[in-house]
Amino acid sequence: MIFHHTDGQVYWNETAYYRLSSADVELIEAATNELWARCLDAVQHVIDTRRYAELGIPEAAIPLIETSWNDDHPSIYGRFDLGYRTGEPPKLFEFNADTPTMLLEAAVVQWKWKEEVAPAADQFNSIHEKLIAKWQSLREYLREPIHFAHTENVEDLMTTTYLRDTAEQAGYRTVGLHMGDIGWHHIRGFTDIAHR
Repeated sequence: MIFHHTDGQVYWNETAYYRLSSADVELIEAATNELWARCLDAVQHVIDTRRYAELGIPEAAIPLIETSWNDDHPSIYGRFDLGYRTGEPPKLFEFNADTPTMLLEAAVVQWKWKEEVAPAADQFNSIHEKLIAKWQSLREYLREPIHFAHTENVEDLMTTTYLRDTAEQAGYRTVGLHMGDIGWHHIRGFTDIAHR
């Protein structure tokens, strides 16, 4: 991981961690599942009541949203940012759908730190395994190779590379490319640098 500093300082504290009980973990997991269900309800509500304009969604995007929703297009992952105090319900700060920020830190770096600092401890973290399982569950939706595009940003490149690795561990052939290498063909649609 090469984007671990902000303003010359490591942006996390390696001397601190949270110790959760099984009850804490179960409460957080239940709340997360409930929040996901409520997000799906909210999407259905926006579609049913056509509240797109209130959310700043352009008219041209509406048919794509509705097709994706009605055809049940899959989502890979999302990130809930929660506040939690033991014994109280978690508080939702925000939900980021299919956004890669902090994925590498949460899925891999955190686990590696635990293995080095507290190898006897356990960790409620199965992000890596669940990503691989998600890719495996999407066989009917995806054609190979799967393309993973990134920007010039180092965090974007590393996160996209990590997602690509989880897809490969699930058995897919993949191609990595820069956003600028995505082309357009008037018949075939989007293409990569090999004109696929």
